[in-house]
Amino acid sequence: MKSTYSQELIDNTKDVWQPYYEEELKDSDAIEIISNWSQYLSLISERITQDKLSPS
Repeated sequence: MKSTYSQELIDNTKDVWQPYYEEELKDSDAIEIISNWSQYLSLISERITQDKLSPS
């Protein structure tokens, strides 16, 4: 399966997160981590935008 993320990002993600896991992280694990963080940050960004647009 072709990922939308670069192999460099996947490898860096595994390097950062590996110390927190006993088992060796696979590319699919890193892709899931990246995807989850992307979604989380997107939600935060949406909330900040909504707060800026709403009347005080």
